[in-house]
Amino acid sequence: MAGQIERVVFIGNNITEDEGGRPHCFYSFPDIERAREDLQIVLKDFRLRHDLRAIVGILGGADDLGTGQKQLVREFLSGLGDFKVGILSGGTQGGLPQIAVEEAHLFSLPTIGVFPQKRRGIALLNMLDLTIETPAPLVGDADFGTETPTLVGIPDAVVVIGGGVGTLTEVATILKRNKSLIKKGKTPVYLIPIYGSGGVADYVSVLPGIEDTESSFPPNLVDSGSEAAIFLKNKFLRS
Repeated sequence: MAGQIERVVFIGNNITEDEGGRPHCFYSFPDIERAREDLQIVLKDFRLRHDLRAIVGILGGADDLGTGQKQLVREFLSGLGDFKVGILSGGTQGGLPQIAVEEAHLFSLPTIGVFPQKRRGIALLNMLDLTIETPAPLVGDADFGTETPTLVGIPDAVVVIGGGVGTLTEVATILKRNKSLIKKGKTPVYLIPIYGSGGVADYVSVLPGIEDTESSFPPNLVDSGSEAAIFLKNKFLRS
């Protein structure tokens, strides 16, 4: 059974009124800031303990259960050979999140799962080496999707296979982050859509503003797991 590290964070708040009597909601984040610092320590230790060259996210829809998706993931992991990576996903039952975890185990690769607290009941806890539970949003009753900022802030690279609205949100958030990183002269999160896998992966290249983040992508379209692995290894072996 894999070891588990869990984080539960509670947010405190204070509500005041301005001079006009209008309510002002101020949220104090001491617990969040402590959790951020703790999580950075945990992730650094995770990389060192498993001797990782990179953490790679495998993103796709929770409903994508086809044999084609599983084959692409397996082909990608096989193509990495002895290039040691940790595999990041939503870490929950169903679709690509589950496929990513199961296939990573076949290749003896450590796994990270990032999911909302509300979805802990369907998390693959006994197959994850690191679990990260994210808090509920300040308003509304959303569950899936609230983990996106944390999930996309962790990996060094991301492989996109198929995917729906949730995957689109994750990809868009990565692109926005990459735009900022590139402007600052920093290394972006490498984004590798596998074309032909359907869904979001087939349309990433036409998203608005994509030209500002071209250095995040392979120079040519990637349509197989093995090509994705080659691009990734070349990037990190040169760095």
